[in-house]
Amino acid sequence: MIGRRETWTLRGVVGEKNHPLVSLSSCVVALCLGLAATPHLLAETPREDRSLAWAGCGISKHSFMRELAETYQEETGIEIQLAGGGATHGIRAVDAGKIDMGGSCRHALDYEEEKSPKLIPIAWDALVVVVHPDNPVGDIRHEQLAAIYSGEITRWRQLESTAPDEPIRVYAREGKISGVGYMSRIMLFSDPERDYAATHWFRSSGPLETALQNDPFGIALTGISSALRRDLKLLELDGVRPSEDSLLAGTYRFARPLFLVVPPEGDNPDVEQFVRWARSESGQSAIKDTGAVPVNDITLATWNRYRDFMAQAHQDLSALERILSELTTAGQDG
Repeated sequence: MIGRRETWTLRGVVGEKNHPLVSLSSCVVALCLGLAATPHLLAETPREDRSLAWAGCGISKHSFMRELAETYQEETGIEIQLAGGGATHGIRAVDAGKIDMGGSCRHALDYEEEKSPKLIPIAWDALVVVVHPDNPVGDIRHEQLAAIYSGEITRWRQLESTAPDEPIRVYAREGKISGVGYMSRIMLFSDPERDYAATHWFRSSGPLETALQNDPFGIALTGISSALRRDLKLLELDGVRPSEDSLLAGTYRFARPLFLVVPPEGDNPDVEQFVRWARSESGQSAIKDTGAVPVNDITLATWNRYRDFMAQAHQDLSALERILSELTTAGQDG
């Protein structure tokens, strides 16, 4: 049953020639925080009643942050209080000092309030096309999807002869700089300013996914990490099924990292401890257990494909290049 939650069992993937397969676990945290993971991290910190406030990306919150926070509290006694608000809120609330850390499903943009926080990749996600489980359409091409969001294709019968001759109700996130709103425009049109011909707008991904479960003629883009928890049908894109295998192999096009957003180095030792734990074997295992893809299993080849995608959309690649430089160095050292 397509709407049933699936678990991605992670395993190694052969990368492109000349692209070594390397793990991010030993380099990105050192890059972003100047910290080295240690197997005795939690044993060094006494259990006491402390808490951290996290807010931001709804896809991260619903797919793995709840379980990650519960596991962390069980091991350390430190509670992580979770709130939504979207990727933009996750970045800017950290900058304003309103929360200890946040979550984002897009990179930081060239706004003053997004320059200070550090974005640390913690997992990977795929943007997927979702419809009601009873919808007969099973596959969609990139150009068809772009035509739907441009308003050029407006009826289901235009996609498939067996589909009902009913209008397509297009669900979309409000705001062009929301996590899904921004990244979907990049991946569909290579244009973050593109207007959508949507018929239904939502402030966050959770309500969008919930509403679509009850609409046989709706369509939306959302993150697979949260979509798998809903009673929704995931469409193949250009004949490729969205899955862990296709994401890691680079055959599914719409893939992106999910980030922890943290203050500048040294501002909050409790946050730095959580980041080290989240990037450790224990933390990454907790993410994997939710069905999400932990960042430590992502290869350099997959990162390079993502970089190429961003370059086509003329995005600032400086932060991404620093990560890739560290990965290349780690591959050579290993």
